[in-house]
Amino acid sequence: MKDRVDNMWQKQPRSKTVNGFGQKFDEPLSKKPVSVRIPISAMDILDQMPREERLEFVRNALCDAIALKQKQTDPVGGGAGSSASG
Repeated sequence: MKDRVDNMWQKQPRSKTVNGFGQKFDEPLSKKPVSVRIPISAMDILDQMPREERLEFVRNALCDAIALKQKQTDPVGGGAGSSASG
């Protein structure tokens, strides 16, 4: 199974993985832990994707999980930076 090893999960240069990701949220990401579950069956599909497409998928999944976590923890009626009405 060594031939399936991919460097997708290795630490990448911060400039490539962080730009546009953390700036989307009000608080530092480390203050709000989130978990993302990806079915094992999805790994075969991810293995077939080009690397950049896989990274985009993972970024989007994390952004969605963080946004959901913020929505669950923010008080009803909005939090910092929220303009929710009615």
